[in-house]
Amino acid sequence: MQFLVFRYNLHEIREAINFARKVGVDAIRISSARVYTGTDVIKPTKDSYEVSKEYLPEPGSRFSHYASDLKRVGSKKICDWVWKRMVINPDGSVSSCCAYYPQKYDSGNASNESVKSVYNNDK
Repeated sequence: MQFLVFRYNLHEIREAINFARKVGVDAIRISSARVYTGTDVIKPTKDSYEVSKEYLPEPGSRFSHYASDLKRVGSKKICDWVWKRMVINPDGSVSSCCAYYPQKYDSGNASNESVKSVYNNDK
């Protein structure tokens, strides 16, 4: 299970951990959220952050994705999510990225097709 931290749910981290234990989740990841996707690859991180800063923890806080992005400026790290993981959203839509991108980039929907077919399709 992954719990994405926003400004409005920062105080619910302990509750998420307790919920995960209660329902038998084998691992939980507490992670900073990215809501400025779509612009983060074409605009400087600071500019992209300005668009959505009201939703994110303050820069410099432990769960500020903005703070961790600044440390990686200029790095050439390649994300492996597309080959190793998938995200099944509450509505069943399947993404290959942990960040939010518009639904037109989704691989399919696990509510009405098998996870295997969604994961291995042409998208």
